[in-house]
Amino acid sequence: MSENEKSKNGAADLVLEASNIDVFYGSYHAVRGVNVQIHRNKITAFIGPSGCGKSTVLRSFNRMNDLVAGARVTGEIMYRGQNLYGENVDAVEVRRRIGMVFQKPNPFPKTIYDNVAYGPRLLGIRDKNTLDGIVESSLKRGALWDEVKNDFRKKSGLALSGGQQQRLCIARTVATDPDVILMDEPCASLDPIATQRIEELMRELQDSYTIVIVTHNMQQAQRASDFTAFYNIRKEVTPERETRWGVLAEFAPTEHLFNNPQRDETADYISGRFG
Repeated sequence: MSENEKSKNGAADLVLEASNIDVFYGSYHAVRGVNVQIHRNKITAFIGPSGCGKSTVLRSFNRMNDLVAGARVTGEIMYRGQNLYGENVDAVEVRRRIGMVFQKPNPFPKTIYDNVAYGPRLLGIRDKNTLDGIVESSLKRGALWDEVKNDFRKKSGLALSGGQQQRLCIARTVATDPDVILMDEPCASLDPIATQRIEELMRELQDSYTIVIVTHNMQQAQRASDFTAFYNIRKEVTPERETRWGVLAEFAPTEHLFNNPQRDETADYISGRFG
């Protein structure tokens, strides 16, 4: 295989490629110079101390930062050959293709069925048989179907346990047929058993989706991800003030990053010496 062919195959393996990403909140320069590649049908974990910018970068991938007053993203994030921040790019369509699951389960105050059918209905799907099929398929993908199939048309999503609610939110996300699923600390509010089920579910889903997860849990990153990006904080101190910002310190296959980190700061963080 020629170097050119290898290069082409490598590019085809990437679903998202961020180049020189800077994020501002008003005049505050929160994240600087991030370059990271997200591989297709792999799980990528973002780790690092609080305030290092990992969730900020995650939200840049589906333009959720657009919804924050004063937020601004510069640089390029390429998805399927198109810059997500280019002119005439529909942010709503971006969020359909790149779905998101949040830290705290947030089911709508509706039935389980209507939670999952909500997105497809917004996309204009009205046929009952089509919606029924989408709901059942999505609940199965969310590993929830067997637990709710007897009363999912009547039972409120709010009546589920925390772990079930998070799986419902994952089912709601896959119902709109995304390509990428972003997860911002999806297990932070869950017990160890529910956390294990979410991790198993991520592995089941990666055959069909590319997944990016933010986590504070080093063991979770080791268990669940194929690639890991370690973000850290830089600071500048003057007599007047201290300025902090986030950077991407190291990115590698998970096994390599945890077993053979290339930077002292990465080794210090994953060993618990700081953070």
